[in-house]
Amino acid sequence: MINYEAHFRTRLLIRLLLAVIVGATFLHVDSAQVHRSAKYVCPMHPNVISPRPGQCSQCNMDLVAAPASTRTHKRKRPARVNGRVPVPIQASAPSPTTVSRGPWATLTAAQRLKELERLAPTADYTCLMHRDVHHAQAGQCPICGMPLVSVNPSNRGAYQLELTSTPRAVKAGREVRLRFVIRDPQTGAQVTRFVLNHEKLFHLFVVSQDMNEYQHIHPRLENDGSFVVETVLPKAGSYQLHADFFPVDGTPQVIRRQLKTAGYRPRKVEQARLTPDPSLSRTVDGLTISLTLGGGGEPVAGDFIPLKYHLTDAVTGEAVGDLEPYLGAWGHTVILNADQSMYLHSHPTEMLPPGVGGEEARGGPDVEFGAMFPEGGLYRIWTQFQRAGKVVTISFTVRVLAERSVHAK
Repeated sequence: MINYEAHFRTRLLIRLLLAVIVGATFLHVDSAQVHRSAKYVCPMHPNVISPRPGQCSQCNMDLVAAPASTRTHKRKRPARVNGRVPVPIQASAPSPTTVSRGPWATLTAAQRLKELERLAPTADYTCLMHRDVHHAQAGQCPICGMPLVSVNPSNRGAYQLELTSTPRAVKAGREVRLRFVIRDPQTGAQVTRFVLNHEKLFHLFVVSQDMNEYQHIHPRLENDGSFVVETVLPKAGSYQLHADFFPVDGTPQVIRRQLKTAGYRPRKVEQARLTPDPSLSRTVDGLTISLTLGGGGEPVAGDFIPLKYHLTDAVTGEAVGDLEPYLGAWGHTVILNADQSMYLHSHPTEMLPPGVGGEEARGGPDVEFGAMFPEGGLYRIWTQFQRAGKVVTISFTVRVLAERSVHAK
């Protein structure tokens, strides 16, 4: 009888060896020749170019076709900062880039965000030998060490989310148990397999309607496939729950649900009354955290905005260099507009050093995120860092200008 598993492994090893040989050969191709024949670029990293379709080596977005007038132009190699190419700070996305519906500059802010969502990576990564391993980022199988391979989703629809609470009447200041059941958008069957995303299967953000209370917690997966978490709503009122998860065979999901404490009756339409912070610098839990938006000034909807944090010790005034990884990154950022209808979840542009365990890695004092605000208005930004085993949460409120005219230069 043929041992199909052994046969499959043999063929796999042969293919891996061929890939290594071909890859090594490709590395010796003259870089100038690659530049001359480049036809595809990344909309977020214009320095990433390729003669063929594929994914950006920095953000994994799908590369898009560049205009014919720029395909034979040899680009100047960008300077590197701290060993990597920095994200360009500019008023609009890279001008050489052409997206599927026309030049980027002619798109509205909402169209740009939708186009970026279309180009963003939606595949999860699994191991060919251990199919139960699912991660949101490329890497190595934790069981056998083989490189993880991307798997395209077979279901791109919006999943269903059922929420129940125990007790049913939620009381302010009392513990409540929240249970989530996720169902397939096509069949309605309960989903029980999820992709590990930044060390967790489920990220839950609980934000009060006035946006003064914020929780980033992680429901645990039960044997029946549901997610359960205990928490406390500190004061009476209405809360928005933003559920962030990634089903196997699906795409990353963010689903919002509302939860009110017992007896709470709003008098009118609820929306937080936000006021822009006059200073984007604050001291919290021994850290002085300062935020700079791009090159300074108010951000504009539809632009890619770098969020640059600088951290110093509040006692010594010295720059902090002992940040610890938090959930597999140097920090986490969530951004919401005043009615919480716009949700942005961002991670640092600098990845953790490869091959270094969480106990050994240290970062700071500068951590950069990126965001694209879909429309003008007021937004609150929550960012979390970890130092000396403690998670520090800082929030700032900023004003985002409405999108500029497509004719503005």
